[in-house]
Amino acid sequence: MFSEFNRAICNWLETSGTPGFAFSMIYAFVIGACFGSFATACIWRIPRGLSIVKPRSKCPRCGHMITASENIPMLSWLLLKGKCSGCGLPISSKYFKTELVMAILFTAVAAIRFHYKVPVTVLPAWIMIWFAVSSARTDLEKLIIPDKFTYTAMILAVLYSVCFPAYTAFRGESLVPVVVYTILSGVATAVFGAAIVFSGKLLFRQDAFGWGDVKYMIAAAMFFNVLGMMFILAGACIFSMIWFVIDRLRRGKFRKYFPFGPFLALATIVWCLLTIQKGGFVYWFCF
Repeated sequence: MFSEFNRAICNWLETSGTPGFAFSMIYAFVIGACFGSFATACIWRIPRGLSIVKPRSKCPRCGHMITASENIPMLSWLLLKGKCSGCGLPISSKYFKTELVMAILFTAVAAIRFHYKVPVTVLPAWIMIWFAVSSARTDLEKLIIPDKFTYTAMILAVLYSVCFPAYTAFRGESLVPVVVYTILSGVATAVFGAAIVFSGKLLFRQDAFGWGDVKYMIAAAMFFNVLGMMFILAGACIFSMIWFVIDRLRRGKFRKYFPFGPFLALATIVWCLLTIQKGGFVYWFCF
């Protein structure tokens, strides 16, 4: 539907040259920092059942309402020296780090896709990076991946397939088949994920794989097809095993339970940095 949008951006980049590319990267960095700031609000509010719209953000200790000048991504934290202007107590560096990581990742995937002249494919990468970082934080802190994250990602995956069917990892450039494949990929992953959950309960007599992880995989499959989902799952398993061994050596004993979401998030970021998708194909930058 909006495939000409990709060509228009490419034409503008060719016309503007290096200054245009540099401006695009600065823009991507700023956008990433802003979405990182939004992510920190969602990470705090959604698991607690709070609205992400109102009231305004405030210091959890003294109740000081955050002003507009104190809510500039990254910059405000640095100017305030990591302290609340109301009570003077420290503001967690997690806010700054989340905004910085998001800004860097947004810029990196934008640079790759703009270089290969597929700028619209930055959208699914940005969306999944946002959900990856946000899900990792909530899973680490609350041991959950909120449904509002995963369900929103699924809806956005369908909308992206409707708007840009030629720039997906599903065969064909026509609208209807791509949308159908997008939905079927989610359904197939749901069945696969449910099988893992129930198999884990039978083998270990307890939850070995969470439903939040399954929903995350569904969203990944709807953006990146089943191949992408399997890469993310396999990568997450490898990363978790490496961490598991290192943690065992450091602590001297095995953990009985640890969140899997951060490893899914890390594998998702790797996928976004290494691949693009167009016309039903996945292209790897490293080959």
